[in-house]
Amino acid sequence: MAWVALTLLFLGVTVSCSTLCSRKQKSCTYQLWKNNSEPPEMCQVRYFKRNGTECAALSFNYNLNLTHNLGDVRIDAYTSEEAKQTAFNLTFTKIKWSRMVMKFSKMGFENDINNCISYKIWKNVTVPKSSVLAYECPWSNSIYEGNDFSLEYEFEAPIISYHRLIFKIPRFRNFGEQADLRNLDIFSYLDVTDSDYLHLYIQLVPKRYNVTSYLIEVIRERSNISTRLTVQIISAKDAINGQLVFPYPTWNEFGYFYFNVSPLSEICDENKCLKSSTPKIFMGRRKSSLVIGIVGASVIIFALFYAMFFMNRQKNNKDDTPPRILLVYSVSINAHYNVVRTLARLLNDVLHIEVFLDVFDIPQTNHQNPVLWYNQAFRDATHIIYIASPEIPPSKSSHSDNIYRVDGVTMKAIITKIACSTNTKQIIVITFPYSINSVPSELNTVRRFDLVKDIDSFVNSLVMLPYQSWTFLHLYRPNRFRGEPQYMELLEHIQGAQKEFEVLNFSNSTKSSTAQLDVIAQNDRAEDEEKLLTGESNIDHVNLSTTTILKGQ
Repeated sequence: MAWVALTLLFLGVTVSCSTLCSRKQKSCTYQLWKNNSEPPEMCQVRYFKRNGTECAALSFNYNLNLTHNLGDVRIDAYTSEEAKQTAFNLTFTKIKWSRMVMKFSKMGFENDINNCISYKIWKNVTVPKSSVLAYECPWSNSIYEGNDFSLEYEFEAPIISYHRLIFKIPRFRNFGEQADLRNLDIFSYLDVTDSDYLHLYIQLVPKRYNVTSYLIEVIRERSNISTRLTVQIISAKDAINGQLVFPYPTWNEFGYFYFNVSPLSEICDENKCLKSSTPKIFMGRRKSSLVIGIVGASVIIFALFYAMFFMNRQKNNKDDTPPRILLVYSVSINAHYNVVRTLARLLNDVLHIEVFLDVFDIPQTNHQNPVLWYNQAFRDATHIIYIASPEIPPSKSSHSDNIYRVDGVTMKAIITKIACSTNTKQIIVITFPYSINSVPSELNTVRRFDLVKDIDSFVNSLVMLPYQSWTFLHLYRPNRFRGEPQYMELLEHIQGAQKEFEVLNFSNSTKSSTAQLDVIAQNDRAEDEEKLLTGESNIDHVNLSTTTILKGQ
């Protein structure tokens, strides 16, 4: 890879020039290899007669090759205070070509005002990366300022790559050192090589003007009607080496396009200072065959999606219901309870999933019987989610708001469901950073998610039911909860619980969360388990007083 700089100065008065300007020097080798040990023929320059017929007739290979980058190009404008004119630096970097031809011409007068040069470097030679090739020759004069010009160039290596840039030459009085910011010309050029994407390159104004941002307007003219398609403000801090880049997709629009650029600062509010415009460029519609292909592909894709949706609905008609989730957990310290409660609200408020949670739902029932509620919730739920809960140390009490202690009964029901060959419920285990080792051994084969790391996969496992399968393009997106207040609250509670468990210095190896639940009388507990497993929900058949399963009884 070579690094070569070609500098072209448009000056109409006498200035110092490199020896290449004499037109007697046909070799550029001495600029690429400073040790003068290489043959002069390794890099050769060819000059075309300025404003001549040969340059005007120079043709390019317009077959675009946008997949191979043979080099970067940059144009920078500045003023020569001595010459009182605007000048340009043309720089080619990251060069991978062996031959380059470039043509400057005035738009609309290509046969009359033009300048062409070609460079040729021997193939299979290595040019030092630090080499610089400068072309500093006077060509223009002040009468061209304010006019539209184009730069066309072609790389060959041996793949041929064509590019075209258009720009307006700034007027010296509005671009020089003494120019007032309100009337300052901003130099920019437009890469119109790709009709699908236009790229606007903006040169930052000198720092003394204190310009913080640039306002860009995209204008389209059609049938003598001007339409402002978009307005963008980009910060000067986004510039790379003093240059901003603004890509704009044309979306198959047609008409004349041009861009307005104006500075924004304490002096220049919006529409208060001069707008610098690029030349207009006509963009036609894409070829009809391409449009037909796009439309045809769209119809086929839509038909396939519809067929998949219809087949899913026919195949899974019985399961065409939204998810209903039963959250099962062992009450631990206050911090862990807050995590469970916030998770339930996140699923309900953001995903609109029906969640069964004891402390939310039991007080709302008429009977307020925990076992009866769990029996009904277990039967209605499509998903049973076991939340891994660390053990409570003897010196620490559980949350006082939760007086229901039937998770041991539900745990046995979960184990029975896992062993059932006709199980239609999805059973999932979720853990937090502080409860990874708190999963009962009976659930080791159950699908498990670390909620902090796998929250997107966890949610997808819930919502990808048959009735929603056709919306997978929307569902499978990362960071779906970023910015959601409930999600941020959940992360805060998880972090708080983790810190509290670290203070308590829990052991990484904990007992099964069901072993600690011994608050229900053994006879009553066995009876409750039997009723839950057999599906009896009639309160007349439940010989259990609510008070026997309240905490502290």
